[in-house]
Amino acid sequence: MTSQQFDSGLGHGDRPAPRLAFGPFELDPETGVLREGERLIPLDAKPFDLLLYLARHPGRVVGRPELMAVLWPAGDVTEDAVVRCVVDIRRALGEATRRPRYLRTVPRKGYQLVADVTEHEETPPPAPAVLPFPAPAETPRPQLVAPHPAAPPRRRLRSRRNVTRLAALIGVAGTAVALAVALLLRMRSPAPLSAALDPDALVVMPVSVSEPRPESGWLRQGLPEMIRSQLGQTPGLRVLPRHQVDAALAEAGLAEDQSPSPTAATAVARRLGARRVITGSFVRIAGPATGEDRFVINAQLMDASTGAGEASASVRGDQARLLEAVDELTLRLLHHLRPPDVAAAGWRPSRLTTGSVDAERLYLRALDQYARGGRLGAERAEADLDQALHLDPAFAQAYVKKAEVQQWRRRWGYGDPDPAPAVRAAARLVKDLPDRERLLVQSFEALIVERRADHALEHWNALLQFYPAYAQEVGVPGLAAETFQALGRWDDAIMIGEAHVDAPSLAAGERAQLCSVLAQAFRRKGEFERAVHYARQAVAAWPQREGPRFLSQRAILGRVALEAGRRTEALTEFRAVRDAPEADVTNLTDAAWGFYMAGQPREAAGVVTKAITLDPNYGNAYHLRGWMEMARGEDSDAAADLELAFELTPHSFGSQHQGMVSGDLAARYYAGVAAAKLGQKARAAAVFRSLIAHCKELIDFRRADGDAASWQAASFRARAQARLGVAVSEPPRLQGDDTTYFVQTARLHAAVSSPTCRMTPTSTR
Repeated sequence: MTSQQFDSGLGHGDRPAPRLAFGPFELDPETGVLREGERLIPLDAKPFDLLLYLARHPGRVVGRPELMAVLWPAGDVTEDAVVRCVVDIRRALGEATRRPRYLRTVPRKGYQLVADVTEHEETPPPAPAVLPFPAPAETPRPQLVAPHPAAPPRRRLRSRRNVTRLAALIGVAGTAVALAVALLLRMRSPAPLSAALDPDALVVMPVSVSEPRPESGWLRQGLPEMIRSQLGQTPGLRVLPRHQVDAALAEAGLAEDQSPSPTAATAVARRLGARRVITGSFVRIAGPATGEDRFVINAQLMDASTGAGEASASVRGDQARLLEAVDELTLRLLHHLRPPDVAAAGWRPSRLTTGSVDAERLYLRALDQYARGGRLGAERAEADLDQALHLDPAFAQAYVKKAEVQQWRRRWGYGDPDPAPAVRAAARLVKDLPDRERLLVQSFEALIVERRADHALEHWNALLQFYPAYAQEVGVPGLAAETFQALGRWDDAIMIGEAHVDAPSLAAGERAQLCSVLAQAFRRKGEFERAVHYARQAVAAWPQREGPRFLSQRAILGRVALEAGRRTEALTEFRAVRDAPEADVTNLTDAAWGFYMAGQPREAAGVVTKAITLDPNYGNAYHLRGWMEMARGEDSDAAADLELAFELTPHSFGSQHQGMVSGDLAARYYAGVAAAKLGQKARAAAVFRSLIAHCKELIDFRRADGDAASWQAASFRARAQARLGVAVSEPPRLQGDDTTYFVQTARLHAAVSSPTCRMTPTSTR
């Protein structure tokens, strides 16, 4: 079959090509639609064409070169385009990569549709309008460990991380709107019919702001975000997140500084499948006698299907009570919005997260600093959060964010702060918080204070079940995926990541972080093409195009590209990180490790020297320098640098390339190896004994079976004991991380076969 015959979609003569059915699915070449019964499954053109081609050749293994020749006859793409199409197809079919029911990957050969395919030539019933997002009745409840049956089309959005009700309030509306247009432009259908609108779905539009002071322009998006936050607490009411609204407004041709007219607002709401829409205005007025700044906020509730007004509300106030006024306005709107069962129960939302506008602004600035990353960004974010908490000691979300920043600093070696006090402070406020924020605080309490990751995962699961849009907006899927990553449960990390990476409610920054975890998870599983795919997506979608956290993603892309055999691409990424003026010590050390692994020791040595000059207290840089010195036979220098690496590394340190560990155990172990190579057996034995005691403390501290850090501690303890000539047993299998398990186990067997310091078993107890 030629590409012209394939692209034409025709069968014999002028008759339409028959529809092809397999399993519960049906492909219609005439309309380019994939169906499952009456349900239409969104699938972009190229993935649809690839699936159609395989369906026309059922049972045959079709190689990537053939698929590229058929689908891209101009030859302007690489095999990655085929891989991306296959990923989209699997997601649309709702099947797992490792246990496919329909689309099978034949290693080094191609792809095979293994289902029976039948032809249908009768005219299908008229297709209903395809919603830009799944209708609420058809949207599956997000599950923590089960992927959606059919995910929406893949998008590439760039926006700030949206963690709370006002996240992404200042300075990102233009980026979010412009880049979110790509999502809706890829949809093939017109706006949905009003009959398909969800009666419980609500869109809050940007308000019009009429006042002489330009510094208050943030109210246009800030007021709707406050209203969304309050109304989003209402059981049974689905308030659409801001980035969906921004994308629809951009598609409608509205500028980012423009508020929609009532007609445009109802049209956008219909496009989003919502029955109701709120519009509003903010007008600043001067007091008649004192000239005191006062304002009026007006809001209108409309039926999007008819354009008719249902209710209106208005509040007045002064600058000192802006948030209280918004709270009162929300309560008045809620009188007309709350579902009957909620009204009967007398439910009302809790107070706003903070009563201080200045505290809110400091919180938002902290989000900017944290998103940029690095030691400086984290420290500035923490300072802003401290100021916000000074203004409002009851600002629970600021405590949670402070704990998150401190946990991040601890994990990557930027000092050794304790996030537990911030979490405890937030926990003391839970009685005044809405249920969804209470669950979020309790999840951090379980994770950080109680050290019970399983309890944290339970809280996140509850958030995903009962408040799915909020949970995705605040990044619960990413929190869960990163927790699975820290536990070494890579299969679970992949499951949660693939389930939510394309969810419409997921903020763009959270989507990028989830792609990053997926890249690292697939790397640990040895699926390097998938790892490269997600690493590229993480870099492409990262909210900020500069800064240490963005450069960390480029370093991750370089490492997975190197292991996938793409050395040229890997070196390009490492050199970009090395040469970036905003690169910090972690970025430089990651790039140096990459150069070393790529067989470029001179470049690695130059970059690690630069890293140590930039920050002489970063332990991992000394680890690499010691490792390279040992490779050159400079064992004395190696032993000193590796010892220093261990001393400078916080006990909670973890490497995104090596998996999460507690302390730089490898540096401590190889310091003993280097001393043994020098013939200094007493010194080596002392190092190994110290490592054994340290590992025991870590295992007792964590008390978690299957925890990756505990497993690595057990593995290094066994290797140290073997070096001392002690009979040891192999640690239990590390589930979900075959790469680490087999590599570490091989090294254990090597240590057992050649002990360097013999001693009696009792001396290690």
